[in-house]
Amino acid sequence: MHEAVVPDAVVPDPAEVAWHDWLTEPELRSALLEWPFTPDSHEAFGRYLAFRTARLSPPNARHPLAPGTQTGETSQ
Repeated sequence: MHEAVVPDAVVPDPAEVAWHDWLTEPELRSALLEWPFTPDSHEAFGRYLAFRTARLSPPNARHPLAPGTQTGETSQ
């Protein structure tokens, strides 16, 4: 599973790839439930979703205890 910008047509080697297509996220979610995938595909997709969520979250949403707000610190 990859996210990429490809300027030319993708032409996989038929000896190596039986089928290929580009799937939207909802299509991929459905395919993961219905089609056989490699054993780590579900885990890889979960990591991708977690990374994307973390990347799109505001910095303090990922780290609620920003510098200067840790337990035990007082403001002067």
